[in-house]
Amino acid sequence: MKNYQTILATLSLGSLLATGTAHASPSVCESSLSPAVVLQGSVFNVFNLNASDNDPGFIEHWWLGNGGLNVELLGGESFYPPAAASWDANNMDLFVIGTDKAVWNRHNCTADCVGITGWGPWVSLGGDSISAPTAWSSAPGILDVFVVGTDENLWNDHWDSTVGAWTGWTFYLAFSGDAD
Repeated sequence: MKNYQTILATLSLGSLLATGTAHASPSVCESSLSPAVVLQGSVFNVFNLNASDNDPGFIEHWWLGNGGLNVELLGGESFYPPAAASWDANNMDLFVIGTDKAVWNRHNCTADCVGITGWGPWVSLGGDSISAPTAWSSAPGILDVFVVGTDENLWNDHWDSTVGAWTGWTFYLAFSGDAD
């Protein structure tokens, strides 16, 4: 059995090491069995999948601000842990794999927003995944999310804020042999 989470975490860490100085805000969250952690501006955010046994869980958001620890329920249903990335001090995105195996995205904007301030609705990015997502930002306004598809290959969807749209899923890497 392939260890996709190790491969995705390594890919995510490699991106941080290669591009982590592109902008001031740390932006990588590795998808593993632990919560997703991301810094948005000066706010430390933790996203947790609250699940039990074989039932899908919902997403909890914990953050430090307003003088203490805050928590909110963001809904969504997933069997996999979430991923999150901040692409500038005001914008952060959360990703989960829904029970339909599609990637679902929820965007948060804190200032200078076009449209919704705060959390927007869950939006399906499509896809057909067998892994938790991995997400990162390599530069302000740029966001990438990766998953392993049902074909056991690595797939990528890309956001560029100057375009204002996701590119759609593109083949990124074929896994060969056993990746344990």
